[in-house]
Amino acid sequence: MKYKLRDEDYLDLYGVLTPEEIKEEFGEMSPHPRTIRRRLARYGRDSTRGRLNAIAQAKDALPSAFNLSKEQKIKLLKEALAEEKESLVRQVWQRAKAFEERWD
Repeated sequence: MKYKLRDEDYLDLYGVLTPEEIKEEFGEMSPHPRTIRRRLARYGRDSTRGRLNAIAQAKDALPSAFNLSKEQKIKLLKEALAEEKESLVRQVWQRAKAFEERWD
């Protein structure tokens, strides 16, 4: 049985992958990016870019970097998210493989 990504997967990947990247990474396991956006909106999640901008504008989000510009803060956040992205994508792939192994 083929694994289909669930809302839990989308919420895990929220903030590190855009819906287009999710579709590209997981192919047939995920629906159209528009559907992914609607599922995230159900949980009050906005776009990844919107989330990064909101965090970068918060003065207490990066206390050691409060003198940096908005663009510099976004760059720092993206570097930190790149590491988290690998971990979360690996976690979703492991979940999918474990599901498929149970049904094969």
